[in-house]
Amino acid sequence: SELAGPLRDGEIDMLLGALREELPPDLGQEPAFEDRPALVMRAGHPILKRHDIAHAMLDYPWLLPDRSTPLRRYWEAMLRTLDLPVPHVGIEGGSVIMIRQLLIAGDGLTMLSPDQVSVELNSGILASLPPPVPVHRTIGIITRTGWRPTRAEAALLEKLYEARPSPENDS
Repeated sequence: SELAGPLRDGEIDMLLGALREELPPDLGQEPAFEDRPALVMRAGHPILKRHDIAHAMLDYPWLLPDRSTPLRRYWEAMLRTLDLPVPHVGIEGGSVIMIRQLLIAGDGLTMLSPDQVSVELNSGILASLPPPVPVHRTIGIITRTGWRPTRAEAALLEKLYEARPSPENDS
């Protein structure tokens, strides 16, 4: 929501992010790929040794984006599907850098795309688990209605669409 104004004003030409269910008529969106967020925590987190992570998730603090974001709504829907109460989220923020540092420093949990923390996952600083209920979200391009990309932006979009996983390879 904080980027909608700069997008409308032309300070930002396009956004790459989770698509919204409802968008004002002056903004448009186009899907780019499907994302499968995972539960992310520090390496060595106690939940990694638990068998029933669904209930164990409630034993730890959560670090999540605010309620207006699709990811937060997917997280809440996952808990409702499991018939679990939605716990208080003590720290809300959209900065992956901030969330990463807080995860490393404590026993908090979050839900993120593994691509957003791939360096930390590959180096063993962070760990991930699949959520107990699969979570999928569509990532796409959000622009002003009628926006026409510059030559450089069109080239970027072309590369993005070339890199898009094909449906048969998207597991």
